Amino acid sequence: MRPILLQGHERALTQIKYSRDGDLIFSTAKDQVICAWFSANGERLGTYHGHQGAIWTSDVDSTTTLLASGAADNTIRLWDIRTGKCLKVWDFPTAIKRVEFSEDGTKLLGVTEKRMGHLGTIVVFNIKVDVNAEQDNEPVLTITCEESKATVAGFSFLNTFIIAGHEDGSVSQYDAETGEQYIHEPIHEGHIMDLQWASDRTYLITASKDKTSKIISARDLSLLKTYVADTPLNSAAITPKKDFVILGGGQAAMDVTTTSSRQGKFEARFYHKIFEDEIGRVKGHFGPLNTVAADPQGRGYASGGEDGYVRIHHFDKSYFDFFRGHVSAGNGRVGKHRKHPGGRGMAGGQHHHRTNLDKYHPGYFGKVGMRYFHKIQGHFWKPVINLDKLWALIPTEKREAYLADKKSDTAPVLDLLPLGYSKVLGKGRIPEIPIVVKARYFSKEAERKIKEAGGVVQLVA
Repeated sequence: MRPILLQGHERALTQIKYSRDGDLIFSTAKDQVICAWFSANGERLGTYHGHQGAIWTSDVDSTTTLLASGAADNTIRLWDIRTGKCLKVWDFPTAIKRVEFSEDGTKLLGVTEKRMGHLGTIVVFNIKVDVNAEQDNEPVLTITCEESKATVAGFSFLNTFIIAGHEDGSVSQYDAETGEQYIHEPIHEGHIMDLQWASDRTYLITASKDKTSKIISARDLSLLKTYVADTPLNSAAITPKKDFVILGGGQAAMDVTTTSSRQGKFEARFYHKIFEDEIGRVKGHFGPLNTVAADPQGRGYASGGEDGYVRIHHFDKSYFDFFRGHVSAGNGRVGKHRKHPGGRGMAGGQHHHRTNLDKYHPGYFGKVGMRYFHKIQGHFWKPVINLDKLWALIPTEKREAYLADKKSDTAPVLDLLPLGYSKVLGKGRIPEIPIVVKARYFSKEAERKIKEAGGVVQLVA
């Protein structure tokens, strides 16, 4: 997995965002510039100029039409992605730490800093998707965080809730329409640095200075998974195609000059989403990772660090073949072929018998695919029962009555399909009493013995 290194910023990266289709990447840094890149080859498409302070955050709407950004110049700016034109500027008394569009792009959320006597707030604006429309000046909702300031926030599924992470490590759930707080849970023991959503926005992942990352349900803020690292974490992302999460962090930037990259722990860490185990690391940055983002299409991920570089990673084929036995894993549809109709195809061949087989049976040696394509076992459902077990299927009282009166004018009727049997085999003996047996298949011997006892064989579908 060879990365593409992008050097478009002069200072530390603060956030990376993918477009919904995963074809574009937007990077923000402390150098007052937003860069747009092609994710496939790292080509820079353009830059967005206008902020007068460090840009802390950005987000792109679902149609890749509008870009929002928040900066230390106390403004949120709305941009036309195609032309780079600034469409709207909203001013605030303090810096903007996080912006995020709703799932449908009709709302924009911003998180303001707690500073100079001003409490931290979460503001929500209605957004008109048309780039020529005039945007509203005032927010439709303002949530004031009186206890601990919010550092990150976002909209849940269907714009139902606003989920916010706070400086004290707690997470809050607010009504997205009224701003009423429903739940407030202490999730972390340290500052929450990042909050990113799963593809369906029903759960989210957090990253904290307490060296843990956690997956939380958006519905009730219940804790689902915990990933423990050995360094403070700045960012976390969920991969959409495979069950992995990516964590980024490292030693604090102020201490980086005195340590090596290995001691600083500047790698991107991969954890299994279900089992919570660390499965690998990707190194490369020579400063702490400030942000990681996963491609929404599952093709790779990007990371940005204190070193000012954006690194785009495209997953190798082995990443998608990780689960053995999958069709694309090089092993066909099965892993060990036990009792499987496809077989192994006489694997091997360092012997003379392959020469003879290739001569007299060309194409037989070696695994060349399924011999029977898309075999559905239901077509071959044929549970069998032996002749000597038939009378055991008749209820006890009726069986004893028939066996006691061998000259009765009636005979028991035994339909085997509802009882879970399809074929009758001829092993064993049956009483010399007439019996009517219904089944799909009868062996020749079974048919002979039933008829010799005076019984009748009936074939049913």
